[in-house]
Amino acid sequence: MALRHPLVLRLIAAYFLVVMGNQALVFFLPSIVDAMHGMPVAARTAVAALPYVCSMAGILLNGFLVERTHAPVWHTTVPMLATGVWLGLVILAGSHLAMVIVLLCLAGFTSQAYLPVLWTLPSTLLGKSAKATAVGLISLGNIGGFVGPYLFGYLRTATGAYAAGLWVLAACMLLAGAITLTTAASSASPTSRQT
Repeated sequence: MALRHPLVLRLIAAYFLVVMGNQALVFFLPSIVDAMHGMPVAARTAVAALPYVCSMAGILLNGFLVERTHAPVWHTTVPMLATGVWLGLVILAGSHLAMVIVLLCLAGFTSQAYLPVLWTLPSTLLGKSAKATAVGLISLGNIGGFVGPYLFGYLRTATGAYAAGLWVLAACMLLAGAITLTTAASSASPTSRQT
């Protein structure tokens, strides 16, 4: 049964975490940028759009690169890990407005770049009988799309700042990348392809 397959459970967990982080970032990015009071409203509007434009470029570039390298695990894992790093650096950049904007664009560039590749992992990592069921089960990770924004909003209200929520998003992305990487490593064992 695919639900008992350890690789499927890891992929569900990774997808839950990455959706949790992505949806909270997408939902709250305009509010984060709006808090940059050192810029006029028109500039804040333009800055709020930049990470989304960068995200589109990241999705296209990563999809193109995976076709050339045939390394789907790395092209799934690296964007997740990079997004966690960029979000952590956004917090550490503090009031350095130009640096925060650049880091938000980098986070935007990598935050959804995993999308063209993630759904190829069940076919790559699992046996024939498990992969079709795995795709359906991994979709359970979409629950993270509710949890992430809710938790981020709660932390913003409780602390009065965005830092705590951004740390949680960074941790979600880093953990999702680590789970994906360990999933790929464990799939190399002979027992993982028996189903």
